[in-house]
Amino acid sequence: MVSLENYRNKQFVAYCTKKLEEYTKSFRGINTALIATPDGFEIAAYNIQQKYDADKLAAVGSSVFALGMSLVQEFDLHNCKSIILDSERGKVFISTISDMQHSVIFIVQTNEQAILGNVMHGSKKLSKKIARKLSLIG
Repeated sequence: MVSLENYRNKQFVAYCTKKLEEYTKSFRGINTALIATPDGFEIAAYNIQQKYDADKLAAVGSSVFALGMSLVQEFDLHNCKSIILDSERGKVFISTISDMQHSVIFIVQTNEQAILGNVMHGSKKLSKKIARKLSLIG
């Protein structure tokens, strides 16, 4: 079993933080992006407005993703890849990033100016990069 300390490997956290900042700055309307453990602990975050508690977001996002996985399994749709929450002032996109041994949760918060297709396309590209670095967590 991977411990929180493994997930918070300095190299992995630094890499993720840099990639989250690049991702957030590359697409209009993204305010917050974070990576969390499957059980809801923050690993890395980039928040333009600096007004959100990343630990709380990680916990809630992880829980929402777990609920989505349960629903997908009930419908016999197999693996849940992502969830989109739509609100009046923006969207929250939650997805999983994994290699063969480890996984993390990726959470993106946008405002109403974001283009969901861009957010999702960029997310896929970022996910591939982070998946290749998951081996750093041991």
